[in-house]
Amino acid sequence: PYERDEILAINASADALKRIYWLGFTTISSEYLSALDLHLTRLRVPFGWNASSALRLLRSQTSQAVFDFNHVYRASATPAAAASSNPPAGNDCQNARCYGINLIGWSAANRSCGQTVKIGMLDTAVDTTSPALTGQRVQTVTLAEQRRYENSQHGTAVASLIVGKAISSFSGLLPDAELYAADVFVSDDQGEPYTSAVLMTRGLDWLSQQNVAVVNISITGPNNSVLRAAIHRLATQGKVIIAAAGNGGPEAPPAYPAAYPEALAVTAVDWRMRPYQRANRGDYLTLAAPGVGIWTPAADGSGLYHQGTSFATPYVTAVAAATLALQPTLQ
Repeated sequence: PYERDEILAINASADALKRIYWLGFTTISSEYLSALDLHLTRLRVPFGWNASSALRLLRSQTSQAVFDFNHVYRASATPAAAASSNPPAGNDCQNARCYGINLIGWSAANRSCGQTVKIGMLDTAVDTTSPALTGQRVQTVTLAEQRRYENSQHGTAVASLIVGKAISSFSGLLPDAELYAADVFVSDDQGEPYTSAVLMTRGLDWLSQQNVAVVNISITGPNNSVLRAAIHRLATQGKVIIAAAGNGGPEAPPAYPAAYPEALAVTAVDWRMRPYQRANRGDYLTLAAPGVGIWTPAADGSGLYHQGTSFATPYVTAVAAATLALQPTLQ
């Protein structure tokens, strides 16, 4: 669940760093994330040590920094829903393609809201040449240093739900809004996508620099001190954080960052408002939104159905952004 042979340190003092180096750790990278006011140092574990033992050592030797693993996080989505789980077939917005907006009572008037609100998202890459996103106000940045994950399907689907334009009987929730998308995903040794506490924190810092009002995070993983600090800093800046609750099933532990108190944790329901069977449960859940059999346009002009709390989260993000557009001082 974390990067091997690597420990993170937040705001380590000069004395703490001296002690750390004396213990045999070396620096992989060090950076100051100005928008979050966080000094982040990636440490290489001494030869012969594992990350777990190294973390215990650091925590016992100095209190002049916060230490944690560089935990791994995944997109909160599962394979496309089976036909029986999808809403009734159809080619217009009264049926399959747009059941989500109908379920939450989203109207054409709602779609015109949000022009003055900046929305941010952490995800995979977003294909801005996709039919739903061509010409839309989408700015992207890639924060992966190596092994960038090239498949943009997940991020493009989430972005299309938020700001996609009206095509093929489909419209995003806020097509006139401005979206800032941070690509924070890399590939593991099997070519599967994942991100890390470091990459997510960098992404949150970039979104803070863009002065977004709402942040969509369709990503889940374990509790982490670095990510916790970043989410807390964003919240104190007045940003609204909307996060997927996870698809681990009813017995799964809380998923983060959704389970942090500063975030609104979003679970998924289907077109009959039944809870998504693979969604996490728990008292950290805040809201439910459509997340089973969610259709979005594909790059080739066709479309795909998705399921998971990843795809419920954009509905809450859009509602939050539209609300802020009408009441900018709302907290």
